[in-house]
Amino acid sequence: MQGGRRRYAVIGLIVSAATLAGGFFLFSDDGGAHTVKVPALGISAEVPDGWLKQPPYPGEPRLSVYQGEREIASDCPAGVNTTVSVVVTERETPGVPTVPRPDHFDAKTGIKETGKQAGDIECGMTSQVIQFTDGEKTFAASVLYGKDASPARLAEAYGILERLKVAA
Repeated sequence: MQGGRRRYAVIGLIVSAATLAGGFFLFSDDGGAHTVKVPALGISAEVPDGWLKQPPYPGEPRLSVYQGEREIASDCPAGVNTTVSVVVTERETPGVPTVPRPDHFDAKTGIKETGKQAGDIECGMTSQVIQFTDGEKTFAASVLYGKDASPARLAEAYGILERLKVAA
């Protein structure tokens, strides 16, 4: 049961940090899947158990969740190869085609860059960017994953995007 207590402690610290940073997101956990809300963007998403919320990024509201290593440093920690993260922001990314929101997100949606193609992607990870419109809003969604990320975790990441709710 210690692992469960640790998870709630981490959740408490993240929620406290978000409150101090202006309350960019809300987090509710029912013991399994949980909902991450970003009121500043009018979005929320159901996130599978085992996924955690990244602390808010100063000045840019975003939905940002991950499974694996949170901090990716230049020394490339061992767990980074299996890390998967999802980030959603409301903005247009130059050079990325914008499409109406897809009904289904998968490995073929959007564009991909590996660490060798984009100098800012660390540890040989792959970044998949999907830019889409939902109503009057344009979102840039990024799925970032390590070379040994499991197909199941990638499917969960795409599922998070499919369950993304945008307030009218």
